[in-house]
Amino acid sequence: MSLSREEAGLLRKRVLEFLAEAEHAASSGRYDVACFLAEQTLQLYLKIRAPPSRQLSQDS
Repeated sequence: MSLSREEAGLLRKRVLEFLAEAEHAASSGRYDVACFLAEQTLQLYLKIRAPPSRQLSQDS
C-alpha cells in the first residue's frame, strides 16, 4: 500500500514539525522528550521514503 501525494505531504509537514519540537525540547534540556520526538520524526520519514511492501501470494 503506497501513500497518496496528499498523505505524503501531510507526513512531510509532520516530520518537520516533530523535528522542530525535538530541537526545542533538546535546547530546553528535556532530553527524554527530544528523544521521543526524534524517534517519531524518523519513523514518519521512513514511512514516506520506504518502498511499498509487497504481499506474497498464497501460491508461493
